[in-house]
Amino acid sequence: MRLKEFIIFIIIFTIIYFLSFWIYDYISNKKALKKLNEKKEQLLTKEKFKIFCNFYNVNTEVNSEVIHAVYINAKDNLILSFSKLAELYNISKDEAILLVLYLEYIGFIKKRAILIDNDTTSLLTEYDNSLITKYALYFNNKFDYNTIIQRTGLNSDKELNYLNNKFLIPGVRIINSTIYYIGDLND
Repeated sequence: MRLKEFIIFIIIFTIIYFLSFWIYDYISNKKALKKLNEKKEQLLTKEKFKIFCNFYNVNTEVNSEVIHAVYINAKDNLILSFSKLAELYNISKDEAILLVLYLEYIGFIKKRAILIDNDTTSLLTEYDNSLITKYALYFNNKFDYNTIIQRTGLNSDKELNYLNNKFLIPGVRIINSTIYYIGDLND
């Protein structure tokens, strides 16, 4: 084989090589996007949301269309007004708060602090992020209140109260020094 033929072969081989990887990447991305959309459709149902609301002792009749609409609204806006959401989608203020919490819980929107007294959400501060990071392992492993207090030390009771009051850990409630976990929505 002469040099000219060899160079042509290398060029054609390189083009085919990169083209095959581009096609493979395109197909795998399309499959991943399809799986994500299927997961989204499974989690954005009124049945799953109703289970979440029952954990917070709120009865709801919110339908899937409202859940999708709030998801689209909350995905783009980090600061939300609960009374405006309630008015816009004809739901209660509690349902609006729980919709935002639910979307955070399933990981479809960014976490934000929920300020019930101000009727709004706010961006997380560095302090909020550090507390979430500090206690996330304990909450993921579903430790009880006393164990968390013993392992984290001073002021942890105040920090846990702060996390609970701002709803920084969706799916976790602290009532009278007892921690309640929502568990899996498939249960």
